[in-house]
Amino acid sequence: MTACFSLKLEADGHTFHIEELPDGVVFVVTRCQWRELLRASGREHLEERISSVIWPAELAGWCGEFDSEFEFEYLDESGEAEEYRIIFRPDYS
Repeated sequence: MTACFSLKLEADGHTFHIEELPDGVVFVVTRCQWRELLRASGREHLEERISSVIWPAELAGWCGEFDSEFEFEYLDESGEAEEYRIIFRPDYS
């Protein structure tokens, strides 16, 4: 999962690093190509709305590709900064 999602982020033009957790993995995105495109087009006011819809849908799809063995959490508390976190953990339910 980590290798596959890394390839996806790289292909989308994101800059990120990975942090290991005892119970999962965190992708810390430090440069988001989508946000840069929104800002360049003067649509930065749509960032939060778009991120809150697109990322959960896309991450649910990724978890589904792995037979829902994982759950995810999307954290964007960055304000004007680029950084946000995507956390994948095993789904024990």
